[in-house]
Amino acid sequence: MKSLVIATDAAQSWHLTELRRAAESLGWRVSHCSLSELWFDTDRQPLVHFPEGVLAAGQELPDLLWVRSIAAGSFEQITFRLGLLRAIGILGVRVINSARAIESCVDKSMTSFLLAERGIAQPPSRTSEDQTIASNWGEESLIAKPLFGAMGKGLRQFTPPELPPESEFDHGVWYIQKLVRTPPQSPTPVFYDYRLLVAGDRCIAAMRRESDHWITNYAQGGSCHPYEPSRREAELAIAAAKAVGADYAGVDIIHNQNHEPLIIEVNSMPAWQGLQSVTNYNIAETLLAKIL
Repeated sequence: MKSLVIATDAAQSWHLTELRRAAESLGWRVSHCSLSELWFDTDRQPLVHFPEGVLAAGQELPDLLWVRSIAAGSFEQITFRLGLLRAIGILGVRVINSARAIESCVDKSMTSFLLAERGIAQPPSRTSEDQTIASNWGEESLIAKPLFGAMGKGLRQFTPPELPPESEFDHGVWYIQKLVRTPPQSPTPVFYDYRLLVAGDRCIAAMRRESDHWITNYAQGGSCHPYEPSRREAELAIAAAKAVGADYAGVDIIHNQNHEPLIIEVNSMPAWQGLQSVTNYNIAETLLAKIL
């Protein structure tokens, strides 16, 4: 029996339940633990060790490690956990997503660099330890985002020559992105964008997110609606996931005034509870079927 370990710090999470149910239906043995519970021991094979009870008797490593979350911690703790993921991959375990992909997505400036290097459409961005990085960037509205942020937390709008409002999330690095104004909607003006879930070379699910606030994230109260992405949107999302090296990813897309799609974020540990609410098939099962 093949084994799957889900790395999560939420032992009762909806996503853990969904992944467990889907993998067990395929005949996999499923367990979970936090990455903080793993350790190196260079005097004993297999060099990386899991806590007691996570693996079946006689098994040293799982067949697959699925990373659902990496808990907040010190710089040393996060570095150590990413090192563990790299080592587990080196030892022959398939890791989804890899340490490289997670690093590339967690750091928004690296995501933007990788997209730009491949010519993938996105809003212009600047990143610096200098808070004045955007002071000479015209008079358009800008968004300050935490370099390491998710679920719409810590987003702020401002207009040069104002400086970006300070936030507890910035930690001395300023990631600034030009605000994209979406084409107006009627009869009721709303803010909206799109989340596409990519697995391998396919977009397997999508939704339109709407809100009466410019932050549309489901976690911030945005509403989810079924959406059929265009071929161009799906191709763009797949290219973005490949650019960061992700086996699967949540890719956020926004339309500019010319109705052209732009990538605004790539998430290597995406949530899909909101997306599942508007999808008529099981996303966890589809993810596993496409990736395994």
